[in-house]
Amino acid sequence: MTEASVEAAKADLAQAVASAAREVAHNTSAKQKWQWACGCILGVAMTFSAAGWYIHSTARADGFNNGYGVGYNEAKDEKAAAAWANTPEGKMAYRFAQSGELRRLAKCDGGKNGPNWAVENNVCRPYPSSDGTSGWTMP
Repeated sequence: MTEASVEAAKADLAQAVASAAREVAHNTSAKQKWQWACGCILGVAMTFSAAGWYIHSTARADGFNNGYGVGYNEAKDEKAAAAWANTPEGKMAYRFAQSGELRRLAKCDGGKNGPNWAVENNVCRPYPSSDGTSGWTMP
């Protein structure tokens, strides 16, 4: 009977060892599965972060360069306009515009000199007035 008990104990021990081995294998595979899943999630997150950073920095640099170019061109135009406005011709044109004569000239309006300007075929033509004058008042 002792032999039967020893054999039964061996069978029970083998069963327990097999069950423990299955449990260890299951826990190990679950742990590896979660490690792989976390590693993949981390890899994807890092890839998206790197791509987002690259796109942001490239777009920011392009936007800055584009805005700088536009601003530079506008400043260059303003600088040229300011430089011209300080010339004798620019100052004379400013006084001419301030007197109102530039508007009359642009609209082909005889104004106080009488109706001695006329538009013919989309061209403003001056005609002598009754006193023989034609033109505009000097500023």
